[in-house]
Amino acid sequence: MASKIKQRGDKKIWWYYGNFNNQQYRESLKTTDKGDAKHAQAQLDAKYNVPDVVIVKKKKNPLWAEFWPTYEAWGKLHREPKTLAIQKAHWDKLEKFAKPLRLGDVRRETVEAFKKHRRGEVGEQSVDNNLKDIQTLYNWAIDHGHYSGTNPAKGVVRFRPKPPAPDSWSREEIDRLLEKSSGKLKMLILLCTFCGLRKKEATNITWEQFNFTEKVIHIRENPRFKIKTDEWRFVPMPDRVVEAFQPLAGTGFVFESTYNSGKKYEYVFDPKIHIQEALRAAGLDTGDPYQKLRRTYIRLCIEKNISIGKIAQRTGHSIKILQKHYLAIKPYDSEIADL
Repeated sequence: MASKIKQRGDKKIWWYYGNFNNQQYRESLKTTDKGDAKHAQAQLDAKYNVPDVVIVKKKKNPLWAEFWPTYEAWGKLHREPKTLAIQKAHWDKLEKFAKPLRLGDVRRETVEAFKKHRRGEVGEQSVDNNLKDIQTLYNWAIDHGHYSGTNPAKGVVRFRPKPPAPDSWSREEIDRLLEKSSGKLKMLILLCTFCGLRKKEATNITWEQFNFTEKVIHIRENPRFKIKTDEWRFVPMPDRVVEAFQPLAGTGFVFESTYNSGKKYEYVFDPKIHIQEALRAAGLDTGDPYQKLRRTYIRLCIEKNISIGKIAQRTGHSIKILQKHYLAIKPYDSEIADL
């Protein structure tokens, strides 16, 4: 497909979808007339269908001595001083062992040898922590465009690899999490767990999307949020969600965040930081929490014998994607939970 046009929304506005040179384009044509839409489509095709220009990027391999000051300047703004000090100590251990001139001088075999060397000095967990920080620093160098090589610590087997985290949580675990949550965080968890919303769909939701009479939420775009899939959808609200939200109903964004006075980097409500605190208090794994809440919703739907088609419609997935990525979730045999 080079391009297509499609009507969307209640007002039947035509939208343009193009795919040229491995780049996707989407924009409103701001018309309900098909003839005007086709004319605009031809203009956009001419605009976007240009020869792909191959840009040859220069490889980056910074001096070892220059890298740490660069990371440290960033780390002072984004890392705790204690974390930065530990990372520096681990980085220095690798430098003392390998004596590299540039970041690219450290290979995977170098890290493997360093792992054995460090095991002769400290315990297994300490070695694993050292390797984790080396991998983190190389990832940062790659992600921030300072280094174009591969991460030499990636794939090096740890002594104590973490057990795989659960795909979803049980009803009892969700109840514990809700018990340790309050205010906006509790409302957000309810939306993700019992309505199956993605994190961005939930955090950018407006009160105007709630229909408490019909007990449904209209998942659609708004001025600060573009929906992940093309199709807007309606999601049913269980009674516990209606009871939590209806008394607070207002206008505008439900989860509008503002700064705490005098604290530059801290929000009154931060969906990432606050849920981490609640998860630790509930004794639950802190990895990828919003994805687990969404998987929990799908598991609850499966346990209620809701069809795959309906689950796909509610979550905004195709049945193919749902089967590939979500339906491998193993339900808890001892529990049949009510949504």
